[in-house]
Amino acid sequence: MKTIDLGEVCYFVRKKRNISQENLIYGICKQSTYSLFEKNEMAFSKIFTERLLQRLGLSTSEFVFLISQKEYEYLKWQSAVMRLVNSRENAKALELLQLREPKDEIQKQFQLFVQGYLMKNLEDIEKALLLTLPRINQIYFREISISSDEMLMLLFYWEREGRLLSNVEVLKGCIEYTDLYYADIEKVKLFSYELDIMRQMKLDSNDKMFFDYFALRKENLMRRLGMEEQNFFDFCLNHNYLLMNEYIKKKRIEREYTQESLCDGICSPVTYSRFESGKQEMSKKYLMKVFCRLGLEYGTVLVEDHWRLEDII
Repeated sequence: MKTIDLGEVCYFVRKKRNISQENLIYGICKQSTYSLFEKNEMAFSKIFTERLLQRLGLSTSEFVFLISQKEYEYLKWQSAVMRLVNSRENAKALELLQLREPKDEIQKQFQLFVQGYLMKNLEDIEKALLLTLPRINQIYFREISISSDEMLMLLFYWEREGRLLSNVEVLKGCIEYTDLYYADIEKVKLFSYELDIMRQMKLDSNDKMFFDYFALRKENLMRRLGMEEQNFFDFCLNHNYLLMNEYIKKKRIEREYTQESLCDGICSPVTYSRFESGKQEMSKKYLMKVFCRLGLEYGTVLVEDHWRLEDII
């Protein structure tokens, strides 16, 4: 596998799809911060980067993220919460949910939404959505980019609120947006939920034709992707990540470096040893030098060797 500059990927896709920086980052970060990311002058966390990729209509399944120990601890906790939710152990899920303080808006959104979902509290779900979609009740899909995770939360909120069941045109707009903007694997998940809602509504002949078309489209996508029908509200987490320190250690051993020879002139052996054992983070400045010495292109995301930027559009 090879590392890539994800900022360049986002820039390329954003330009190809004619999405402005302002529309892409709406509600999740400052434009000045995002500009640094596109220039590869800073990196975002895995969950933040996945939100950007989803808003660009890309599937995150083809990327492997190199993450820090702190990110790993968060993802391990998040995965444990999701397992409890899926097994309907609501009391335990709520208890675990309260044990961690969110560090950013996306982490806070996850906690508020799951809390609202478990407690059937629409107010918490609305608060969760407002964190990244401040104009939740005045959304015009053509003006902003919405991730598939945000769309799922929005559908859930609008269904419980009653907006979707009383207005088939709003739901049809969601389905058309899903079909136009998301990767195929995300389309299947969202079509399942959207069509289930539509199935509960009184439909005229044109609406039935619309429903039948997208039901067939979903079945064809599932067949092509080898996917099975699933509960569209099972909470899941992509385990598409490696610890940065473990990845570097593996490459060091493959290239027959000792810890001392690899870090010589970069940092002290003690500092490097603590990094490799997961006890200390390493700055981007030092990491870039380590990557260079190992003959690797610096990056925080891995893809297959045959992967090409031009093929993702």
